[in-house]
Amino acid sequence: MSAQLAFPVAAAVSGFALGISYIVPGGGIIFPGLFFGIALAYAVHHTVEELKPAIGAVLVLLSTCGFWVACITTLFSIRLFGGGNNLASDFIAGILAGSAGASVLAAGLAISSERFQSFRFVAVITATGAVCGAAFAVVVYLHDNAHLPHPIDFIFGYVIWQVGVASVMPLARNNDASVASLNHASRNSN
Repeated sequence: MSAQLAFPVAAAVSGFALGISYIVPGGGIIFPGLFFGIALAYAVHHTVEELKPAIGAVLVLLSTCGFWVACITTLFSIRLFGGGNNLASDFIAGILAGSAGASVLAAGLAISSERFQSFRFVAVITATGAVCGAAFAVVVYLHDNAHLPHPIDFIFGYVIWQVGVASVMPLARNNDASVASLNHASRNSN
């Protein structure tokens, strides 16, 4: 399976599973970052390069931390921008939370794999996280105001964010020539 297919498929499975996991009391505290981290580690390991178990664990841990950062950013931004349950407040919170979570996740990938070690990769994933966070916010707004049933709201929201972000990852990664030049430069500096 190609990376362009493996990343979004793994993210879709993760997004659906964690949307369902919200039925489990307390599941929403750890499952979103955990499931997405596992999905990304799987996609990287099977399509980009072999990940050592410890490095895969770092990616999963940073994905979980990225989710927590996104949650905290959401709470702060809603307080900062009026705290109302309106589309504008939700939209701003989604952009900020989506970009904050994606930046931690992109840093985790940059630490985990040399194929993702570039400022460009982190910037592209952060911007994609912001766009997908805005879409997530619209789903939250629809749930709150149009009574979209639960957990359908989380299934749609997480699938949109995770598939959107994961779909860009293989496109934004370093190509083989840039990885070779990174390896060459690191050997010369030693």
